[in-house]
Amino acid sequence: MAGQMVAQLWGQHQQGKAQAAMYNQQARVAEANARISDRKQEQIADQALQERDKMSDKMRLIQGQNVAETGAGGLAMSGTPLQLMASSYDEYNKDIQNWETNKNNSIYNEYLNGMNYRNEASTARVAASNTKSQTRMAMLGTILSGASSIYGLKGQYGGSSNSGGYYSP
Repeated sequence: MAGQMVAQLWGQHQQGKAQAAMYNQQARVAEANARISDRKQEQIADQALQERDKMSDKMRLIQGQNVAETGAGGLAMSGTPLQLMASSYDEYNKDIQNWETNKNNSIYNEYLNGMNYRNEASTARVAASNTKSQTRMAMLGTILSGASSIYGLKGQYGGSSNSGGYYSP
């Protein structure tokens, strides 16, 4: 009986240990994904800034071409050429605003991904801790149950002719 109890305790211990290890591994994976998400946020910002620089360079090029063509045509930068330039700047400013909104949305979405991974890691760590506690409680239950069974066997086979204090003819 005692050997069976020890084997059961060992099995409970190993099962709890394996399950806690699985949860801890899930937490490590989620934390790694969170770090990747942090890096993606930085990459999104870097890439977006490069795109903005390209847009600004293109606008300066268009502005220079318009000024050169207007001057080469003998026109002054007033009236229609100036209105065309203003229209170009309006479109450029709209593009910049769209760019800013898209960049912020992309970074925020990746930030939320990172937070989800961090929450997943936290949940896995709590599950590992709970598994350890549950394993200890199950092992305690096995010890108490085993001790009770052993005590019952002792009372049954231990030579006591009086069971439970009652007279037995």
